[in-house]
Amino acid sequence: MELASVRRRPAVELLAWVVLAQLAGAVGSVFTVTSLDSWYATLTRPWFAPPNWLFGPVWITLFTLMGVAAFLVSRSGHPRSRRALAVFGGHLVVNVAWSAAFFGLQSPAAGLVVIV
Repeated sequence: MELASVRRRPAVELLAWVVLAQLAGAVGSVFTVTSLDSWYATLTRPWFAPPNWLFGPVWITLFTLMGVAAFLVSRSGHPRSRRALAVFGGHLVVNVAWSAAFFGLQSPAAGLVVIV
């Protein structure tokens, strides 16, 4: 399906943005899942740290809303929407990189480097 065809079908475009965001979340979760019950459980966390079971629903919701936001920007017609969507794409890459650094390498220091 070509881009012009997708643009004429807002529901398909919305779904594409949400799937793109969820895909980034899914790739990042590959690193997270392997370390959550082992390495992450050994870290000293503050009393207000959420329980592990809460991360899945929260991240699914956040990545869905990020996809919806990207869709709205893509449809806005704003002169800087392309730049905003490029930054969004970069954000997804950095998000996956953080998961790989923090959970994959099991390194808070590497995660901090990615964030900075």
